[in-house]
Amino acid sequence: MEAIDETILIIEGPSRFKVVSKYIPIIADYCKTLEGRFYDFPAKLWSFPIESFEKFVAFLDERKFSYKTVQLNKYVSIYKTSKALQLKFGGYQESFSIFQQLEGSAYDRSLSMYVIPIEHLEHLGKILEDNEFSYQIIKKAILKSKNGPKTLLI
Repeated sequence: MEAIDETILIIEGPSRFKVVSKYIPIIADYCKTLEGRFYDFPAKLWSFPIESFEKFVAFLDERKFSYKTVQLNKYVSIYKTSKALQLKFGGYQESFSIFQQLEGSAYDRSLSMYVIPIEHLEHLGKILEDNEFSYQIIKKAILKSKNGPKTLLI
């Protein structure tokens, strides 16, 4: 069997691991067989108890999928709005000093996210890569309704 070109990202935490990849039917079907699974629709990733980690990796190895494993504290979800990038870190971060060079960036306690103006997207990617972070960009749209704005993740 030939190696499959899609790279799968596995984010390993202390009690669970997450899997990020494009939709691949054989993987999606396999994920549905694992106990304790959870699919996070907005982030488009699977989450499983850490006890299933070895079994999942063996499944990928048997089918020659390529994958990368990162520790949770080195993973960032970036929620992209029309004006800002909202960073949600996978694990506790002691310092945000690596982002101080990006004008207008600050930690927003109400969101529990580090917020960076949208014009810094390209520079942000370089900073994250230079500091060995893996990341996923998730588009976020604000919809207006009678009851106030609603957030839609797409």
